[in-house]
Amino acid sequence: GYDIADSGADKNAMALRKGILLEHIEQWKGKEDELDKSHTKVFNKAREHDAFIHYDSIGVGAGAGSKFRELNEGGASIKYARFNAGSSVDQPKKKYGNTEIKNEDMFSNLKDQVWWDIADRVRDTYNAVTKGLPIEKDSIISISSDIDCIDDLIIELSSPLKDTDKTGRVKVESKDDLAKRGIKSPNLADAFIMAYYQPIQRRSAFA
Repeated sequence: GYDIADSGADKNAMALRKGILLEHIEQWKGKEDELDKSHTKVFNKAREHDAFIHYDSIGVGAGAGSKFRELNEGGASIKYARFNAGSSVDQPKKKYGNTEIKNEDMFSNLKDQVWWDIADRVRDTYNAVTKGLPIEKDSIISISSDIDCIDDLIIELSSPLKDTDKTGRVKVESKDDLAKRGIKSPNLADAFIMAYYQPIQRRSAFA
């Protein structure tokens, strides 16, 4: 998962998972006109681990795919796909969980759906570990104890509040509203969310 920032106050972040385990996560400040340098950093990490890249394609991230394609021309074959937080939800007609509510009626957009999915998985993991409740193996969230910024990640994941849109669908508190509460953009959390995002069908070709 790759959350992209430019030369402002925001930071880049990338998260690497293998199966259910988050193995690596970091963030860094990019200087002016260093987007290509950041894209290359993420590409090289993906190449090292033969990983699939989900990248934030909104705003400054729009050109990341072009850079990845260019880097692949050097002999690599890293697959990647855009993550557009504002796009429509996956499986809109499918009912959410054990409810009678369709995904399209439950969530405002893809970002809200994916954040909610992570919240569900964290809750289920907690209940499985502390209460012995059954959980599907692939639904577990596990974070390596070797990661230095676990506390920062947990704070970012738990900072956004639940919100709703005008039709009552679930939303995640926006970055603007977070800023009003004095909370910085959750770069680590966004990279984490994208790393665990599992679309219904992944393209076999590059996006």
